[in-house]
Amino acid sequence: MPPMKPWELVAAFREERTSASDRLSRDEARASALRFSYSPLLGVVRASWPDGGRDPGPLEELTALQAYDRFGWWVIDEVGEYGSMQVSASQVDDEVRPPSPRTTQLAPPTSEELEAEIRRLRPLLDAHPRDHNARHALANALIRTDRAKDAIPHLLVIADFYWNDGFVTSARGFLRRAIRIDASHPDVLARQKEWGA
Repeated sequence: MPPMKPWELVAAFREERTSASDRLSRDEARASALRFSYSPLLGVVRASWPDGGRDPGPLEELTALQAYDRFGWWVIDEVGEYGSMQVSASQVDDEVRPPSPRTTQLAPPTSEELEAEIRRLRPLLDAHPRDHNARHALANALIRTDRAKDAIPHLLVIADFYWNDGFVTSARGFLRRAIRIDASHPDVLARQKEWGA
């Protein structure tokens, strides 16, 4: 059987999702027949690995449930949307090769560090509301501290910024992140209707 194309993967997952939630549930992942290829050497999950290009090293074939349990639903969603996704050290415990003595391994931030980052970024945004890098960092920190719904307004401000400047694809990308958090949010629904997303 030939490997699935990214758009076929998107369509398959969209069909498997319930209308009540945009998130892929664990039961849906368990029932899915989709497979993924994971390169521990590169830290990349793909729908399939293309011939040529950079050597991915030994590949692990994962079922949808294994990918869900190991990386989370959002990684499956991103692979479905874009065909591949880089996973960070905080998502996996692979030890494929020893780290170079010249590089330091960064541990994932603790909840205290994330809270400190949120406290640092809020006044920065009050003073500079158009600092979209800081806004994006704040949204990511909120998501990582299980306050994803608080990140929606920040994601939408960035989406509006890109939309108004004519970067439609980038705008829709931030809108999709907000949709994955809460598809029923009134501001999300308004933009979907207005943008035809």
